[in-house]
Amino acid sequence: MKSIAVIGWIIIGLLQFSAMVSGFVDTLGGFFGIAAALLLGQVPILGTIMGIIGAMSSWGWSLIQSIGLFIGAPIGIMVINAIAFKDKD
Repeated sequence: MKSIAVIGWIIIGLLQFSAMVSGFVDTLGGFFGIAAALLLGQVPILGTIMGIIGAMSSWGWSLIQSIGLFIGAPIGIMVINAIAFKDKD
């Protein structure tokens, strides 16, 4: 069960990073967009905000869909982990 959670985190992380890179590449161009995404993606709140903006501007997602990916999905995985591993000590 733990490996499923790890795979979920990796998939969500890749989706979030690609949304952020898409937004930065559209704004700054190829090299500088990727460099900015790598640097700013390490800052938790700023990376989340930039990813939400990138998903909205580059992918054409609505605000609710973008927030669902960047905030709702991690919360959902944490809840599933808490339920699955509550008796594991």
